[in-house]
Amino acid sequence: MEASVEVREDLRGYRMEMLPADLRAHTISVSLLASNFCPTDRNVYVERVLRAGHQRTEEWPSIAGREIHSMLQLLHAFAQRSVKDFASAHRSLRNFDIRKTVMEFADDHIAEVCERLRADEKCYRRQINRLKVQLQQIASFEALAVAALLNYRIARTGMAARTLPQEMDTLFDFRAIEQQLHAGWLGLTEPVTPDFLYRRSVIGDIKTGQVDAGPGGLFELTCTAYAVAWERVYGEPIDWGVILHVSHSQRRNVPLYGESQIYRLDTKARIRLQLKLEHKLCLIRDGQDPGYPADRERCGGCVYETVCYPEGEEQ
Repeated sequence: MEASVEVREDLRGYRMEMLPADLRAHTISVSLLASNFCPTDRNVYVERVLRAGHQRTEEWPSIAGREIHSMLQLLHAFAQRSVKDFASAHRSLRNFDIRKTVMEFADDHIAEVCERLRADEKCYRRQINRLKVQLQQIASFEALAVAALLNYRIARTGMAARTLPQEMDTLFDFRAIEQQLHAGWLGLTEPVTPDFLYRRSVIGDIKTGQVDAGPGGLFELTCTAYAVAWERVYGEPIDWGVILHVSHSQRRNVPLYGESQIYRLDTKARIRLQLKLEHKLCLIRDGQDPGYPADRERCGGCVYETVCYPEGEEQ
C-alpha cells in the first residue's frame, strides 16, 4: 500500500464541510447508509420514517458473525498483551510459546461462547457445534501466524525478550480496535466504530456475511465513512480501507479470507459516499416513500417483506 492515492483536499475529513443542519438532524448508521439490498432504498424509509422495523428475532448468521468478529479482535488484543507481559517478566526466550498461550486463551473463550449460546433457546446445538469448529479454525490459524512471524524474527535477529513488544508492534500494528469516533457532523449516528486501524494509515472492518465489493457497495462505503470520520477526529489522512471477510468451508480446515478486499479511498470513493449520504438523508428528512422494486421477486426473503407487503398484500 505504498502507492499514492489521489484525494481532493476538500474531501478529507478534516477539510470537508458539514452537511446542512436540516440533513444532519436526521442521522443514519453506517450499516444502513452502506446497505444496498433494496434497489429503491425502501428499507431506509421503513426503518427511519415509518419506524416499522422487521419483526424477526436475530437470525443465526448475525449471531455467528458477531462471535467470529469478537474472536478475531480478542485474539490479537490478547496476543499483544501476552507478549508485553512476557517481556516484562522474563529475560530469556527459552519458555516463550505464544502459540500455546493464545490457544489456551482461545479454548477458554470458545467454551464460554458455546455455553452461553446453549442457554439460548433460539440457537440449535448443530449450529453451535459448527460455530465451535469455525472459531477453533480461526484461533489455530491466527495463533500459528503470530507465532510463525515472531519466531522467524527471533531466529533471524537473536533478539532479547525485552525487544519482543517492539517486534510485535512492527508485525501486528493494529490500533484503535472498536475506536468510537464523533461523526454527527457527517450525518452519521454516533458513535462510528471501525474495527481496527493498521499502522495509522489503513482503516478496517470485519465482515462475515454477503459480499458487496464493487464501487459504491457496502464494503467501500463502510471503509470510506470510517476513514472520513477518523480524519476529522485525529487530523490524519487515511488513504486505504480493508475489509477482512471471513468465511468457512467444510472442505477446509482453515478459515477462508479470499473475499477480503483492499480499497483506495480516493476522490471518487469519497464522492460516492457524499452522494449516498445526501440521498438517504434526504429520503429520511422528506419522508417520501421511494416506492417498491419493479421486480417483486427481489423482495423474496427480505427481512422487511412482511412490513412492505402485510399479509401477502401486493402493491
